[in-house]
Amino acid sequence: MRRYNKGEWSELYAIYLILHEKIISVADDNLEPTSQYVKILKLLMKSIEGEAEYDITGPDVAIVSEGRVLKRLTVDGVKAGRLRQEISSGSGASFSVPCGDMIMEELLLDSFKANSSQKSDLNTVSIMPAESTAREVGFSVKSQLGGLSTLLNASQATNFIYEVQGFTGDVASINNIDGRDAKVMRRIQAIRQGGGKFVYADTNNDNFKNNLRLTDTMLPDILAYMVLDYFSTSGLAKLSDVARRVVPSLPFDANELEVVSKVKQFLSNIALGMVPKKPWDGTVIAGGCIFVKRNGKLVVYTLYDIDRFNDYLINNTKFDTASTSRHKFGMLYTGTDGKLYFDLNTSIRFIH
Repeated sequence: MRRYNKGEWSELYAIYLILHEKIISVADDNLEPTSQYVKILKLLMKSIEGEAEYDITGPDVAIVSEGRVLKRLTVDGVKAGRLRQEISSGSGASFSVPCGDMIMEELLLDSFKANSSQKSDLNTVSIMPAESTAREVGFSVKSQLGGLSTLLNASQATNFIYEVQGFTGDVASINNIDGRDAKVMRRIQAIRQGGGKFVYADTNNDNFKNNLRLTDTMLPDILAYMVLDYFSTSGLAKLSDVARRVVPSLPFDANELEVVSKVKQFLSNIALGMVPKKPWDGTVIAGGCIFVKRNGKLVVYTLYDIDRFNDYLINNTKFDTASTSRHKFGMLYTGTDGKLYFDLNTSIRFIH
């Protein structure tokens, strides 16, 4: 049986529910549906016969490949509910979903995941709000089923590098500070007690740095000092709070409005196509972002709602701590230039 994580299985759930409902409500500031909607005419996916259109303009679903109808079927709303329940109750990094396998066979799906060269999770032919003509648009998919979904996944590529200046203590004693409870924060505190000052030096990955700079040239510095603030402070690290809190500690002149605006744009770009490890050209997904809510309903923010979307992102995301050993951060070390350095990782997760 196939095994995926909750976010991946949620993409299949979104596909099946769209085939059933044919529209997605536009979300308001609180992720609640409004009277506006996106009308879906076709889903573009890879069937067992190759690239196919899942046409829902008629009373049933017509699976069409190279002008030939492979199958017609009626989507079962009850089965969609069963799929949601199995996804929500799944556990582990990846798991099998019997109903999901059944649905994939029913839909003749070879895979429901977009290939790595595509920015979107789901490609469609749709009529967007305030438009009357159908066009091909892609969407990213974020899920609230089960655990809190991530906006920015942790990896070594999302590590920031800080030069530690003026430290007069013992490196080994700092790195020996251990324990599951806030060990990185306690190491930072001990470094500062030993006279150390953290100065942003670089990112671990040039693609990530260049992508941040394409959003705004000062964004690498802003995000680096926000991450440092997160690891230096206890409590919920909501992005909106950290963005405002970090302004006085930035090593350049910037006001709160400027910093918050740049952080909003960064979060939006991550949600709509920017990937840390890959070069980004500044373009975003044309459709927007679909959310699979905990109650199983789908809502969407489109590019017409970008301000509302950006507000939702900054007010409903937080920094998170990933594995220090897996992502290789949180230790003092001497660089090839003889200077002392300390790395911190960036991981961002939804609060709800």
